[in-house]
Amino acid sequence: MHGFLEKLRNPPPGTENYSIKLGFTDKGKDVALTTDEMEPNVKYMWVYQIKASGDHFTALLGDTPEYIHNIKADDRVQFEKSDIFDWVYIENGKVKGNYTACPLLLAGPKEQLEQYLEIYSIVCD
Repeated sequence: MHGFLEKLRNPPPGTENYSIKLGFTDKGKDVALTTDEMEPNVKYMWVYQIKASGDHFTALLGDTPEYIHNIKADDRVQFEKSDIFDWVYIENGKVKGNYTACPLLLAGPKEQLEQYLEIYSIVCD
């Protein structure tokens, strides 16, 4: 993640579309962030237009929540480095990051996996 954050703060030529995945859950009339995959009722969604200040960030919610009711698309979100669940950006037309996609890809048809990995250059171990 360190390399991603460095590029986010000083994007090199050929990079664009930086996004971060966060885990959201309703908490009373607010929304809470979590990286606990076992916590119930968590929706993982991407944020974009990220602004960094040290280990503190703000961004806009890029998804439309279906099950989380206290936040909506394009709401401004504040979070810490420790809240980051995944990250992604485009470098010279290829996807970098998006590691949470790998379990889904590995569970699918092998041909689809190979095609996706070739197109997007994601490495799934």
